[in-house]
Order: sequence, then structure tokens, then C-alpha cells
Amino acid sequence: MAERAPPPPFLVDHMLAKLGAYLRCIGLDAASSALLRRELLQHARVESRVLLTRSPKLAGLAPPDAHVFRVEDADPVRQLWAVVRAFDIDPRARLFTRCIRCNVELALLEGRGEWTSRVPPRVLERHARFWTCPACGTIFWRGTHVANTCAKLGIVSPEDT
Repeated sequence: MAERAPPPPFLVDHMLAKLGAYLRCIGLDAASSALLRRELLQHARVESRVLLTRSPKLAGLAPPDAHVFRVEDADPVRQLWAVVRAFDIDPRARLFTRCIRCNVELALLEGRGEWTSRVPPRVLERHARFWTCPACGTIFWRGTHVANTCAKLGIVSPEDT
């Protein structure tokens, strides 16, 4: 079986903010931007990102060598699956490895340190592994929100490890 190519980094326009969050949930580099049309195209080109947009005008403005993918569906879950199919992405390969706010890869927290004071005691008792966002400092664990998000997205939920 042929190995999949790594997914490209994405730039998500303001109309696809929920799609951007879902892409980050499955571990993809999905930067968001509220830049204007031409600036979005320039930003995507400079950072070698695929621009995701719902705008037919923006897609039409793109030069032939631009990497622009027009998402047609209005539903964010169906948008996610359209991107997954179009770019041959395994949605389980990197589940919950990025901060959904900052788009930064999460770091595993080793041992028990000062960070434990920021986690509810009941959560500390139930979970063995925790991650943090190096940018915003948010602490993550694989609680019921992970299973709920997976169910909403139609992805088999990973076990809490």
C-alpha cells in the first residue's frame, strides 16, 4: 500500500472559521485569516499554504499557479470531509495534536508540576496524559469533549491514553 503524502498547510478565510477549527481538531496546520481577498492570496503564496475559501470571486482571482480550494458546502462537517477527500487526508492520524485556538502543535506535559493547579482534581484523577499549547498555555486532555467532537465529525473516538 502506498504511503500518503503529508497534508499541506492550509489558510482558511473568515467564511470557513468553523472548518478551520475542525481541521485543527484532526491535527492539521490550518491558519485562519480575515485579510482581504488579494492579501489572502498573497499570504497563502508566501507561506506555501493551500487557501480554503467558499468565495467564487476569490477563487476566480487566484493566478493559475495558486493553490486554492473552493469549498462549496455550507455545513462545516461536510466541508471537513470535502477537504479530507480532496487532499487524501487520514483524519485519525493526528487527532487532537494542535491547539484549536492557536494552531500550534501541542506539547506533552511530563510529570506533575505547577500546571496541575490549573486542572480540576477530578480530571487529574481520571486522566494520565495532558498536553499544553506552547503559545497560549491552555492545558488539554482527552475527556468527553474529545469523544463528543469525534462523534460530531463522524470519526471513531480515540481511547484516552
